[in-house]
Amino acid sequence: PSAPKISDEIGTYEIYQIPATADVDYYFRSYEAAKGKLQSADYQRSYAGMYAKGNSLEDLWAKHNSDHRPFAHRMRSMSVSDIVVLTQGGKKTAYYADTFGFQEVPEFLAQQRVQKKHKERGEAR
Repeated sequence: PSAPKISDEIGTYEIYQIPATADVDYYFRSYEAAKGKLQSADYQRSYAGMYAKGNSLEDLWAKHNSDHRPFAHRMRSMSVSDIVVLTQGGKKTAYYADTFGFQEVPEFLAQQRVQKKHKERGEAR
């Protein structure tokens, strides 16, 4: 059998976490507390991995909260206020880990694009 195409069957996911040293008032808070305050600059990418088509955000939550989670020695378990960015079929979608479930946060990706443009302009000078 042929190998599945990355863009069709397998995507990627990234977990972004607020560093423990950050002074952010929505750290470990519900989406309701973070709404309107969420800033992609407050986060750093903690993990990136492959995401199979049949997975769910809840599967990722369970995986990154188990005793044998990936990168356990370098990152804390997935928590409320973390952001998961899924890339599937070339499309990115960001989700805020809420107290129950996940909330889509397109503003996170929009802010990342703006930051990237500013950084590229700064390096071109």
